[in-house]
Formats: sequence, C-alpha cells, structure tokens
Amino acid sequence: LLWNAALRQWPQHLYERLEATENWYASLIHILSSAIKKIQQTGHALQQNTVLYRGLSGAKLPDEIFVPNRKTGKVGMTKYGVQSTTSDLNVAVNYSGVHSGYVATVLAVKISQVDSGAFLGDFLQYQCC
Repeated sequence: LLWNAALRQWPQHLYERLEATENWYASLIHILSSAIKKIQQTGHALQQNTVLYRGLSGAKLPDEIFVPNRKTGKVGMTKYGVQSTTSDLNVAVNYSGVHSGYVATVLAVKISQVDSGAFLGDFLQYQCC
C-alpha cells in the first residue's frame, strides 16, 4: 500500500512517512507498470470502449468534477494510483455500500486509448472471476 500512497499522495500519514525517508518506490512502480503492459500483450488487454465500474463506499465526489472544463468542455477527474474495477455493475454497487445505507458512489469508466490496464483475473491469488 505504500507504493500506492506514493502515487496518490494519500493517506497523508503514509505519504509523510515516504517523504521523510525519501523512498518513493520508483523501481517497484516501474516494475508494476511494465508488468501490466506485458500482461496486455498476452491477450488480457482491456478493449477500447469497454465500460468498467468501481464502487466507492462512504465517498461523495466533489461538485467540481461535474463542472465542464473551460478548455475542453468535458467533465471528470484523474485518479492517481492503481485501482480495481469490474465490468459487472452489480459488483460495483455491492462494493459501494449502498445496500448498507452508506453514502455510495459508483464510477463508470469508458476505456480509451490512453488508459493502461489489463484483466488480472487469471493472476489472482483468490479467484473471483
């Protein structure tokens, strides 16, 4: 999780720990990025225009992301770090915690040419899909 904190600069206490040690996990992050690209080349690449979902429990998105950008006219956000997603909306809804009464958010992400990701189901320690 420390390497993800290095990418996201959050949570603050972990990021401050990294800052104090000046250990940014650059080599590990490079290896993980390279591994994802290699997995993509084995036929596990995410197809362009595929919609993936991510459920966020207890998370309310800031209003600013719904305001169109003055230059592009588009809305959205950038998520730093690695994140898991699913092609099954029901899975994302369950992860969102909406059924437990939590503030819930489900992100829908349409894969484009600039996205880097791969299906890792075949490589999981505990098979889920």
